[in-house]
Amino acid sequence: MANVFTEERLELLRLLLGHTNFTKALENFLCFGKSQDNSQHRFSIETLTERELEILKLVAEGLTNKEMARKLDISNNTVKTHIKNIYGKLQVNRRIQAVERAKELNIL
Repeated sequence: MANVFTEERLELLRLLLGHTNFTKALENFLCFGKSQDNSQHRFSIETLTERELEILKLVAEGLTNKEMARKLDISNNTVKTHIKNIYGKLQVNRRIQAVERAKELNIL
C-alpha cells in the first residue's frame, strides 16, 4: 500500500497542529518509510525545539560551538547539549548528516 503520509503532508500537519507532543506522537505513529539507496529506511520524526532549530541553522551556516554560544549568549556546554539532542532526534552522528537530514525533511 502506498504511503499517503508524504513529507509534505507531515509538514502541513506540523504547521496545523504546532510543535506539540501530540504532533510528535502522531508522527511517530505514522512512522513513514523513506527510501534511501533503494532500501526502505524507517524512522520517526521528533520535533525540534525552537532553540534546536536555531542551533541547527547556525550549524548549517558553519559556525563553531563557541561562535554559536557567543551569538546566542549561552554556554558552550548548552550548545553541545542542543547539538546532541538534534543528533538524537534526526538519528545522525555528525553535523553534515544533521544538515542533510534536515534538508530532506524540509526543516531547513
